[in-house]
Amino acid sequence: MNPTRQILSFLAVFAASSVCGAWLADRKTASSSNEAVEGVRSAKPTKSSERQGSGKELPPEVVKRLEEVRRAGVIQDKLRATIHLAQSLPISELEAWFEGKWFDEKEDMLSAVFHRIALSRWLAADPAGLMRYCQSKDESRAPIVAWEWALRDPKSALAYLGEARDEKARGDMASLMGMALAAEQPEAVIAEMPALLGMLKTSDLWAMMAKLAETAPEALKAASANWPPYTREGIARELATVGLKKDFAGTLEQLRNAENGRTIFLNAFPFHSEALAEVIRNPGMLPPGWFGDIATMAGSLLVKDDPGHWLDADLTAMGLDPAQAKQVRSQAIEEIGLKDQARFLSLLDEDDRDPFARRGIIQSTVARMAEDRSKAEAWIDGLPNDEDKESARQMLGSMLNQPKGDSVTPVNLLDGLAKDTGLLTAEQARATGLWSAPELKEATGRFNSMPLEQKAIAARNLLNHSHENFPPELQAQAVSFFTANRSIEPVLADRLFGKRTFAQSACYLAASWAQEDPAAAGKWVSSLPEGEERLWAGKNLASLWSENDPPAVRQWLSGLPEGDRKGIEDYLKSGDGGLR
Repeated sequence: MNPTRQILSFLAVFAASSVCGAWLADRKTASSSNEAVEGVRSAKPTKSSERQGSGKELPPEVVKRLEEVRRAGVIQDKLRATIHLAQSLPISELEAWFEGKWFDEKEDMLSAVFHRIALSRWLAADPAGLMRYCQSKDESRAPIVAWEWALRDPKSALAYLGEARDEKARGDMASLMGMALAAEQPEAVIAEMPALLGMLKTSDLWAMMAKLAETAPEALKAASANWPPYTREGIARELATVGLKKDFAGTLEQLRNAENGRTIFLNAFPFHSEALAEVIRNPGMLPPGWFGDIATMAGSLLVKDDPGHWLDADLTAMGLDPAQAKQVRSQAIEEIGLKDQARFLSLLDEDDRDPFARRGIIQSTVARMAEDRSKAEAWIDGLPNDEDKESARQMLGSMLNQPKGDSVTPVNLLDGLAKDTGLLTAEQARATGLWSAPELKEATGRFNSMPLEQKAIAARNLLNHSHENFPPELQAQAVSFFTANRSIEPVLADRLFGKRTFAQSACYLAASWAQEDPAAAGKWVSSLPEGEERLWAGKNLASLWSENDPPAVRQWLSGLPEGDRKGIEDYLKSGDGGLR
């Protein structure tokens, strides 16, 4: 490139601070090229400018190389000298220059230009060396280096992953490289996916699959035919998610006749989109039973805009069974309660609900008003009897007294969940996900110390929450409690999981935990009493765990009773996989 044009190009890039910002990662750049120019003009060679950031003298050969930049007068000359230096340094010396911070400690344009050119040359000539340097001495640059390397040379980048010994570093790099390729070179990452499956964290894996479903759906579908069963099921979901957004009718027709099409449709259905409005207008477009499933999963979204419509509609003719129709009607009444209390109370009386169901609708409605305390209290005052008012006040008090995320402790969390009105917000769940091992131990101790009745309520509320990041150890305690106290199940069944059994709860927990810490999940499954819960939880755990670490699964299976071991091994050999 013509030197003058190159200088002007760097000025423009620096002013925009986009490319330089990416390469520098944690460095600050000047806010404009004018500010940078003034900084360069005022930078004169001084004793302090000949020192490293640590205060040590620069090596004589480094001072000599920097002299051309320091002697230059106008900004164009300084840029020209900087470019020449960055382009002429031997690759073998770059690590020392970066580690020693030898080029101009000022946060100015020249420093940005130097680092951009030098890093680009280093990445082109010795990407593995640059990556090792970043991981050991400059972690802030590691993400962008991994991303750029994957785009420039996918095969060598992914080969480096296979050699990485640090599991966390390997997972982080695999995620960065995979997402870069999924966006820019999808066929390349699809070709390498079998090797990546065992490296990626679950959340990163499915973020990548979602991107691939957008960028190369046919290639992903074809390649995944030989991948593990659970992965294939997830890919079918991601492909359907994209398809339903782009061509709802066409994708629906494909799923209508597909194996597991109903399950895939429900998992992929874009509830917050025009598709929901389309289905509401014409529920008959769905196969029998599918609309009822949508109503079960998202009844509150269904009734939000026109709750009265759902009270007058023939829900049975729409394909809802009696339980589904009752749920939708309750949600419609609750929605009306937010706007018209008189009609809300009239509808409650007309429905002639049992005391528990009436209490549930009242508490659910006031919970949605809790952010406006005065409105909620006025609404409670309008209730017709003391029993209704008391249950509503209990719920409002529980909502107002919920500890914020930064103040959630094992004691106040468990004590709150041990109340009938116990709730767990997403903010609280995220906070519990950051608890230390001693805090988790304190929480399990608090649960174990509770009287039987309180423990049952806390266990019920623990299992009714599925927030991401919530510690699986606590939900494991809840499942273990109910499997050891089966006489309590009939009393709480209607308040627990809808149609989900304890065995299904154990399965879902085992599968979720397997994605984060399969060894811990295996230890918990082994501790369950013999029965359906242990067997099916073990099947789900082994199905997922075997995708990443078959030897560990075989070791775990060897410690199980013969009946469970044979049942799980037969299940794995059948290739079924997935949740049951």
